[in-house]
Amino acid sequence: MGCFPRGILAFWHNVWHNPSMNSARQRVTERELRQALSAWLAPRLSGDDLLVEELGIENGTARVDVAQLGRSLCGFEIKSDFDTLDRLAHQMHA
Repeated sequence: MGCFPRGILAFWHNVWHNPSMNSARQRVTERELRQALSAWLAPRLSGDDLLVEELGIENGTARVDVAQLGRSLCGFEIKSDFDTLDRLAHQMHA
């Protein structure tokens, strides 16, 4: 599986439009997004690929919310309804 697996945009579209996760009364949490992403990625892993949560990088100055480790490192940064974008520039650089 590559870093941008086919269907990832459809996955996020479905999460965003899922009434149980995204309604006027309920904001989506990072935990819900993390669980949904991990559940979606798990059956798409190949060989010795691993999913790792909270992977520290840049000598501990940044972390990857969910990382796929295999032939390449694919990182997924999760932003929930409770997050701000204040640290995003640093996270993208890392």
